[in-house]
Amino acid sequence: MDIHIKQIDAMPVASVRGLGAYPETLPRSWEKLMSYVLRKGLCKPGSKMLSAFHDNPTTTPPQQQRSDACITVSEDFLAEDDIQTQTIPGGKFAVTLHKGPYANLGQAWGAFADELARRGLATAPRLCFEVYLNDPRGTPADELLTELWEPLA
Repeated sequence: MDIHIKQIDAMPVASVRGLGAYPETLPRSWEKLMSYVLRKGLCKPGSKMLSAFHDNPTTTPPQQQRSDACITVSEDFLAEDDIQTQTIPGGKFAVTLHKGPYANLGQAWGAFADELARRGLATAPRLCFEVYLNDPRGTPADELLTELWEPLA
């Protein structure tokens, strides 16, 4: 597994919170966020689309798992409707690339965690997130590219 260590600054985002098992809540959060994003013209060059995860699904009951569908925005962005603003904390992260269907991301996260432990890289109790590098509406599922970002201590 190819892993890179990256240091990033905090990112302001517009987001929609989901509560419940990630595979069930994230699609609904993305639908709501994308409706807002397209209506407001928020997709700009350099915008990043990401999902942030607050809880470890192996230790948090599904009904308590919190996730956010997010798009990066300017620091002066003012949210409307049911859209929230938050900041994805910066810091040091381990990053790997997953190629393939979103349905396989859970397995990819498991393999990533195993590889980080094997390499002796200690993780930190901050948000982990996925960054989506291509548009799922026009990309075959086996060609989807997703970066996995795990915070390091």
